[in-house]
Amino acid sequence: MFLAELAYNTVQQEIKELEERQQRRHQSLLDSQKELENDNQDLYKFISNDKQLKEQREEAEKRLQLEKNAKDDEIKKLDQRIAHVKSNIEKHKDTLNNLQSNQEFLLELIPEHKLKRQQERHKKYMEVKREWIRRHKADPYLDFEVVFRDDEEIHEGERM
Repeated sequence: MFLAELAYNTVQQEIKELEERQQRRHQSLLDSQKELENDNQDLYKFISNDKQLKEQREEAEKRLQLEKNAKDDEIKKLDQRIAHVKSNIEKHKDTLNNLQSNQEFLLELIPEHKLKRQQERHKKYMEVKREWIRRHKADPYLDFEVVFRDDEEIHEGERM
């Protein structure tokens, strides 16, 4: 009977070890399943966040492109305005040249004594003007830097 009891205890112990092993494997499988579910949730969160970041990045790129296009349009408009102003300047220079040639022609037609008298009047006028400017430059209440700038300074060296 001792052998039967020993065999019975051995079988019982093996059954108990197998059940414990089965229980550990079952627990290990449950832990693995939980980790897999957590990883799956983390993956969905990552994909969702990545999608949001991608959308935000695309939105920022669109805004930057719109801003760049707006600035390019503004630059084009300014270039057009500059070209228009330059063409007006050239047109006015041509007009000025024509007027100067007409002035020379008309001055040739004026008798010499009348021309001298006009030049003397102009000379007197300029002397009075210079004196007036000198007196007013001495006035501490005037901003003479603005008021008494020469035409050449204002029009970049071109006499008006």
